[in-house]
Amino acid sequence: MTKEEILAKSRNENKGADLAELEIARRSRSIAGAAALLLGTVLNLIGTFYTDYRFHELWAIFFMYAGTQGAIDCIHSLKHGNQKRARGTGLYGVIMLIAAAASVVMFLSALKAGEI
Repeated sequence: MTKEEILAKSRNENKGADLAELEIARRSRSIAGAAALLLGTVLNLIGTFYTDYRFHELWAIFFMYAGTQGAIDCIHSLKHGNQKRARGTGLYGVIMLIAAAASVVMFLSALKAGEI
């Protein structure tokens, strides 16, 4: 693929997209995810000190969010030919999705035991 073909393909992919708007959306999602994780941490600490319950459902949501984000980033990196980034984000996504599944199992166990 020549330099001109690569540039033409890039222009077609980004045609009509406002790069500043995309960057703002990306940053807002990052900040929102961090704020949600902080809230979950605070609620988990409150639950730890005042009850025996650990809010497994909150962690399932956060791990699912992070795992999905990692998987999508992996797919996007593969699409754009960045193998090294794809391996890292893919591994991160898989680990987070496994953690989400473990949190769901713990939540269901707590529900079955009558802790909720």
